[in-house]
Amino acid sequence: FLLISLWPSLVGLSGKISRWWFVLIAVALTGAGIFKTDPITEISNSPTNRIHTLCGAIVILTFPIAATLAVQCLLPEPSWAAHSILLILGTILVWFGLLSFIFTNIVTRIRTPNAGEPGQPPIYQGWPNRLMVVLYIAWIINLSVIALRI
Repeated sequence: FLLISLWPSLVGLSGKISRWWFVLIAVALTGAGIFKTDPITEISNSPTNRIHTLCGAIVILTFPIAATLAVQCLLPEPSWAAHSILLILGTILVWFGLLSFIFTNIVTRIRTPNAGEPGQPPIYQGWPNRLMVVLYIAWIINLSVIALRI
């Protein structure tokens, strides 16, 4: 619904790209929700797990790019420019969420190269993943509140 309300404001090249990117993200979120992931103890990789992983990767890795393009498009508009600090801070936090998630995975792999493989220590990505998701949702809520004010 946020995308529908922002659609007319997302103009120009970055706006059009972010529009359709968010459509892709919405489809990927739906796919990640429909296709469940395998338990962490499962050795095989089921087709539903692969679809969940692909959809999740689209959301996780591309949401900050789409958010940046959308904010870049909104900032020049006077009604949105009045909220520039919230828009920029929210986008910075989205990038922080993604980078902390990636950093945790890299550090774990450096410390234990075979982490996450069957019979090996796990990669502790639960909390960084949840922080990232909360920051993504906070960005959506932030833009929704601003859109309602405008």
